[in-house]
Amino acid sequence: RDGGLGQPRAVGALLLLAWGGGLVVERLGDAGRVAMRLLAAARVERREEVLQSVLTGEAWVVPAHRERGMRTAAALPGTRWQATPGGARLWGEKHAVPTGVAAHAWIVTACAGGPQSLRAWWVPADTSGVGVRAYAGVDGAPLADLVLDGVEVSDAQALQMDDLAGVLQDAYRQRLAAHCQIAVGAMQGMLDATVAYANLRQQFGVAIAQFQAVQ
Repeated sequence: RDGGLGQPRAVGALLLLAWGGGLVVERLGDAGRVAMRLLAAARVERREEVLQSVLTGEAWVVPAHRERGMRTAAALPGTRWQATPGGARLWGEKHAVPTGVAAHAWIVTACAGGPQSLRAWWVPADTSGVGVRAYAGVDGAPLADLVLDGVEVSDAQALQMDDLAGVLQDAYRQRLAAHCQIAVGAMQGMLDATVAYANLRQQFGVAIAQFQAVQ
């Protein structure tokens, strides 16, 4: 309904296998699975404009949900929000946000108390009050920690949905599946490259693939 091909997830898995085989480090699971799942499920002002900017690649949007000490995506974030006349104000820290400083916008989650207070907002990267500490992950991919110090968001930036906790859980399950598919693609790519090299590399006049130890 948002302009996609309407294919089952198995088709997407084939693309992710190829993505892994190319050893591409961009966080496709976070942007393509979590962020898009949240945006597709949400009622947000200018929804069509926002979605199309992401689908066409004009905007790189990633989730800012995980925090230090948060063992699963189902855990409530420590980031808190306080209502204001035109929206809300956010305080807290987000850990290992994907794409580092390359993101054009984040989807930030916060609570005001119990589970029923869980909310999410679309926050552009140039929003005042957001501190960004960029660094590289173990695979070299860019990450960032966000410090939200009284960040003001409007009602128009709120992602309204009936079951945000359930959508988050489903989105991060899709993310996990995507990362597994990418990992399988990477392993297959490395195996193929190793076999090709073993058949090409010559030693003592024969391909090293013929050596018993290599086999």
